[in-house]
Amino acid sequence: TQTTQPGPGAGPAYGPGGPEPGMAAGAGEAPPMDISCGKLPNEIAGMRIGNVIASFLLACLAALKLEKNTGDISSGIISLYLFCFGVLLFSFETHIACTAKIIANNLGFMYRAVGRFCFMLLLGFLCFSDSPLPGFGIFVGVFVILTACFNAFIAFKYPLYEKSCRIVDLGGA
Repeated sequence: TQTTQPGPGAGPAYGPGGPEPGMAAGAGEAPPMDISCGKLPNEIAGMRIGNVIASFLLACLAALKLEKNTGDISSGIISLYLFCFGVLLFSFETHIACTAKIIANNLGFMYRAVGRFCFMLLLGFLCFSDSPLPGFGIFVGVFVILTACFNAFIAFKYPLYEKSCRIVDLGGA
């Protein structure tokens, strides 16, 4: 038997191990799990609601930190990061059509348990930065970190959910 190697441009260029395990190769693939709003398990629905609340709290904290900023540039930059990452988390969780494909193509870590956990852990620790609102910052940081832990639990309990989200966001179904 003879095996042939595809030439340049003959197909998708995967790394040495082929496509990433558990991830869709692209659009056109049917999602293995129905992720429409009414058909999700209660735990996943709770995680999604928690993520939306976390994104709202992040945006509020960022706005309040910017309002109370006394000219400290590092606090202003952290506030902008918190706001932008809160918007990213909101867009990811609500699967808004105009941003879903961009997120799926460029921010694949959001579709993996470890990547999303580390991202949300970073957000939680950014909330702890010394701020004019230490109580609210600590509350938001703890909430985001607990939400990250719940996200990791859900991702490991329902591994097909991550794959299904990515397929749907890429326009597969």
